[in-house]
Amino acid sequence: MVCRRLTHSAVQRQRLLLSLLAAHALLVQCEDAALQRIPALRQLSWDPGLLKDRAESFSVQLRNGFPDGKIEVVECQGRVGSGAAPIRDLPGAGLTIQLHQGDAKEWSAALRMGSPPVFARLQEEKLLLDMRTVDPSQETALLQALLTFLKPFA
Repeated sequence: MVCRRLTHSAVQRQRLLLSLLAAHALLVQCEDAALQRIPALRQLSWDPGLLKDRAESFSVQLRNGFPDGKIEVVECQGRVGSGAAPIRDLPGAGLTIQLHQGDAKEWSAALRMGSPPVFARLQEEKLLLDMRTVDPSQETALLQALLTFLKPFA
């Protein structure tokens, strides 16, 4: 009877362990699938170093098309939206654009009205593009939109 209880107990523990391992594997698969399918989750998971590399590369392309502009790669802080963590800062990288004429608020409004619309934050009278908000597949369209917008200022 004692052997049977130990064996039964051991089998139960093994079943529990296997169930936990299967549940963990399912969670990992779901997380990977969610990161692939849900852009906001993917963007939240990007490493600040990767974002800085992307900002550097993007700034080179932008400078090639707009050599007179003041374009700088900067560290920036994003905010996780409302809900569970509305005040959590999220470190990242982006770039600022400063023009020698006009008003940053006007530039921002003009970019939002463009095609495609470009949403930039204002920071110290500069436009700030947070690379966390730009999907890599959209960088070419963003570059074209910015170069079209900046052309009259060249």
